[in-house]
Amino acid sequence: MNRMRRRRLDLDISQAELSKRTGIIYSTVSRIELGIIRGTPEQRRKLARILRVRISDLFPRDENEDAKPIHK
Repeated sequence: MNRMRRRRLDLDISQAELSKRTGIIYSTVSRIELGIIRGTPEQRRKLARILRVRISDLFPRDENEDAKPIHK
């Protein structure tokens, strides 16, 4: 199980709810979670914000993005 899915399930959030909260299309959320795509930097920031973790916690190769401000 990947990090994003594990965190989402820990918070008891469905993919549909995550899609709604982030404004990211459901199929894109699913594809990111499955590792088919990485998503845009903005999508990764939104996902990390809603899942209340650092970007690098979900996407380990993105440590440098943690320093970027999150715009609401």
